[in-house]
Amino acid sequence: MSFSALSLARPAIVNMQAYQSARSQTTSATGRIYLDANELAEGSLTELARYPDPQPAALQDFLTERLGVPAENLFLGAGVDDAIDALLRVFCEARQDSIVVTPPTYGYYKVAAAIQGADVAIAPLKAETFDLDESAILRSLTANTKLVFVCNPNNPTGNAYDHERLLKLAFDIGGRALLVVDEAYIEFTNRPSLASAAARPGNLVVLRTLSKAWGLAGVRLGAAVADPEVIALMHKVRAPYPIARPAVTAAMAELQTLTPDVLAKRVTAVTRARQKLMTELLELSCVKHVYPSESNFILVRTSNAASVMRCCANAGIIVRDRSKELGLADCVRISVGTEAENAVLIAALSARESP
Repeated sequence: MSFSALSLARPAIVNMQAYQSARSQTTSATGRIYLDANELAEGSLTELARYPDPQPAALQDFLTERLGVPAENLFLGAGVDDAIDALLRVFCEARQDSIVVTPPTYGYYKVAAAIQGADVAIAPLKAETFDLDESAILRSLTANTKLVFVCNPNNPTGNAYDHERLLKLAFDIGGRALLVVDEAYIEFTNRPSLASAAARPGNLVVLRTLSKAWGLAGVRLGAAVADPEVIALMHKVRAPYPIARPAVTAAMAELQTLTPDVLAKRVTAVTRARQKLMTELLELSCVKHVYPSESNFILVRTSNAASVMRCCANAGIIVRDRSKELGLADCVRISVGTEAENAVLIAALSARESP
């Protein structure tokens, strides 16, 4: 497969000189006295008064080890959405280029395209099974397609696609576009990540987050793994200091305790709670179907989504109405909570059905 990130990227980005912030030239690990960035020095809190490194070394080292990829293949940002925005800015010329999405899926891909002024083509998932339709994706490609987004496991449907299928899809797309595989929920499956494959030269980008299985949604940290050419272009368009020091400090304190064994036990607990919740939901008359899930949420087709939403809201429970998305009439998405939270949900929905 012949692939060149530079030929796909916007010429303006390829040719531009990226902004060089003070810490991008000298990191906090190499200096002793900093008189270069106009920070407040006298009487200030030393750490918070200083700009953070653009790509914090401690976080970078942790992720390169856990994901098994070199630092040159890694882009760190304020959540996966930061990486999505960077990809759109690098590769999509406004009012000219386009992306492909596979609805029903994560809505921010479409929003990010709109912000950039890029068109959106759709290759819908197969009805009811929500299986990926590779033929539809390939038919959707045009000369101006730059990015194809696939969420795996998919949000909001919860199903996942085989590793080999996605690698074949990347191969079939070839040099025409980048295949961006969003693995926000990959830890909840038994399937391997594509991160190591994305680290090899080619058109595959893999997005990973610390918000889900890692339990760090509040610190807003995510990563992209890709060919070094792609990563270098993404760094050109990122903010000078995208990740705040307190976020890194908080994240590293938690991450050091999350060994692979601890993370595996957490995922096992979520999986068991998910199965129990699915079984209990199926006993309710307002539930018409519970879809298989390889994530920490469940997609449920109800008899009346608006009524279910009102019932939950009255009990102080917030779930997501997905009924306006393609193929999801009367569907709601329910995150797997604690045992106590799940029990309150079932009790509220059961009381709704009582005479």
